[in-house]
Amino acid sequence: MAGMDLKGMEQVFKNMQTFGDKVTDTKKKQEILEEASQSMEEAIRKAAEEKDDGRFTLENLHYGKMSQNITVSWDETTEQVYIHNGKAYWAPFVELGTAKQPMQPFMEPTFNANKSALQKDIAEATARKLGL
Repeated sequence: MAGMDLKGMEQVFKNMQTFGDKVTDTKKKQEILEEASQSMEEAIRKAAEEKDDGRFTLENLHYGKMSQNITVSWDETTEQVYIHNGKAYWAPFVELGTAKQPMQPFMEPTFNANKSALQKDIAEATARKLGL
């Protein structure tokens, strides 16, 4: 039987162990996910701009436009990032519709269209932050 030369595998296993140790660091995880989610946040913000109707309303005066409220936040309890509508309490009504207004989804379709890019961004941010 022919032998196999596995030079470098020891380093690969060492890197995998180091990677696992570093990702359990909550602060690193937060940095990675917040950095990686920036392009998704921007894509959802652009989709929300298309739904902002440009009318002057008290909501826009007090809370700003829906697109201005799209933000990324870190949840300490779940150790996850969320892209949400901030103070734009009416965004779910636009996304899901109401009894008098049809659905005008913008968050879910944008997320689905950019999911693979988000996964790539997470991988790249992880490699950059962990020096892999």
